[in-house]
Amino acid sequence: GSGSDDDGGGSSGLRGAAQFECLRHSMEKYPAEFSKKIEKRMMRRMSETGMDSTLPMQYFGKFAPVGNQRTLAYLGSLLMMVLEADMEDDPDRRRFLLLSGLMMMEQYCLDENWEVAWRLLDLAQPDWAAFGAA
Repeated sequence: GSGSDDDGGGSSGLRGAAQFECLRHSMEKYPAEFSKKIEKRMMRRMSETGMDSTLPMQYFGKFAPVGNQRTLAYLGSLLMMVLEADMEDDPDRRRFLLLSGLMMMEQYCLDENWEVAWRLLDLAQPDWAAFGAA
């Protein structure tokens, strides 16, 4: 069967695979247009008329509460910081955050401790309440 834009529905089998490949190709070819669609969806679901750097975190907290899954909260926080730097047109900070994320993954692989990896970068702790964490 097929679904609406909101439920992410699709088709199965060969038809579904072909549709997925077409979608993937379109997203690679037109990333700005797909980003705008995602932003519009966020605004619509949050009943907002404009996009600012706080909306993605509000959206994430409401529609993807990670609870006590700290790894997802750290990742979500980092992605929100990267998005904020992008929205503020700060390429140096954006690049720093992306490279820092790779460094954090390396540190996590050494000791399986996200808190240590996060502290090494001297970033503010994630807003655990925004993620629905205790």
